[in-house]
Amino acid sequence: MIDPSQNPFAILNYPAILVAAVINFIIAFVWYTPLFGKKWAALVGADMSKKPSAASMAGSMIGMFVSTFIMTVGLAFFIKIAPWQCGPLQAAVIGLQISIFFIWTTESGKIFFQGKPALYFIDAGYQTIGIVISAIILGLWK
Repeated sequence: MIDPSQNPFAILNYPAILVAAVINFIIAFVWYTPLFGKKWAALVGADMSKKPSAASMAGSMIGMFVSTFIMTVGLAFFIKIAPWQCGPLQAAVIGLQISIFFIWTTESGKIFFQGKPALYFIDAGYQTIGIVISAIILGLWK
């Protein structure tokens, strides 16, 4: 448990957060390229024959990494404020709970409004795996 008078963001392990964010980013690349890239592109209507400019791709990748880093900071914060000592297993449970309560629910519009359950499982699946693996890294590296 942290002292409420402390700045909770000052006591986070930023090297662990950076590593977890990079690993999560690598998982996204593998998930959306060789594993589910073609299926995902078809479901979202992306034309894979059109290559974005290098500047556009760089901007998108930087934006996604910043988003992943911010999410990992939030995950580290939830793990840090847990009322018990978090090892990798406990951190993984927190990551899974965050995925169930926030990712699975917010992604559900892909089923209910877009009628695309496959897209839901691809996107929510990546988020869940990325968050749980990031949580394990954060739980291991104190």
